[in-house]
Amino acid sequence: KALAVDDAGGIWAGTDSGELLHLPPNAAKPEVIPVENPIFDLAVQANRIWVIAGRQLRCWDRGHWEPLPLELERVQNPQSLFVDRQGRLTVVGSSEVVIWNGRKVAYLGPEQGVFPQASSKVFQDLQSGLWLATDTGILELNSAWIDRALAADRGHSQSTDTLEAVGRVIGFSLLSEIQLNSK
Repeated sequence: KALAVDDAGGIWAGTDSGELLHLPPNAAKPEVIPVENPIFDLAVQANRIWVIAGRQLRCWDRGHWEPLPLELERVQNPQSLFVDRQGRLTVVGSSEVVIWNGRKVAYLGPEQGVFPQASSKVFQDLQSGLWLATDTGILELNSAWIDRALAADRGHSQSTDTLEAVGRVIGFSLLSEIQLNSK
């Protein structure tokens, strides 16, 4: 169901039967790590393998399950994971997006104009901008806002009451009007 490749070239796979499989380069058989719940998504962040198993976010780090940072434990119904080129983990929950740089989080929720939906997924463009695809359209997340939130030295969780966290919103009604022509 979920696949990722680590920095060493090892392949990680999550299964519906609740197993995390790791196939190191040149290995004949994968290592099987029991997870106990179906794995819906996974992402590799340096030595950490993040998985969404059932309705839980879990972290496999060098041979054992790690306790989650409190900021990530609070994510309601995690549904997708993404690690960007800067090495930050993005967790999309049912009503929020949390970006974690290993020390601090940037929280984006309804107050910031971010409304994840059941099939939300994060992508990164060539300029390192983050985009959130939802059931209703595409949101461009404001990179400068995220950088400021993660750099701020105000407690453990970063949030703001303004809508500046969202750059552009492209509704699917607009996307359906765009026609692609090939030559």
